[in-house]
Amino acid sequence: MIISELKGENNISPYCMPGLIKSKPVTIEKIIGTVCEYFNVTEKKLKSRCRENKVKFPRFMAIYLIYKEIKISSTNMGLIFKRDHSTIMHAFHTVENFISINDLKTISALNELKILIKQ
Repeated sequence: MIISELKGENNISPYCMPGLIKSKPVTIEKIIGTVCEYFNVTEKKLKSRCRENKVKFPRFMAIYLIYKEIKISSTNMGLIFKRDHSTIMHAFHTVENFISINDLKTISALNELKILIKQ
């Protein structure tokens, strides 16, 4: 069955059907680049010491996605973001807390980012 036939018969987008579309391998660079583009922040700013929310939130999202998708240690991630491992864990837990309270901004951004990084 062709993808267009699937969409016509069931009105289901092929993007909603896991396994039909092959995803590219996810890398740290891909995640950081995608997060920077999504939030309109430079990579230099994302990795800087800046604590402004417009930079901090995207950084937290990048840390969360790298931790979940690539599963590197908080110590190694700290080297990437020039931060202590406990700061990395704080960022990860902050995003998890937003998810647990059903924060729509965080959940929708994460869902969109997950799709983008796998393209």
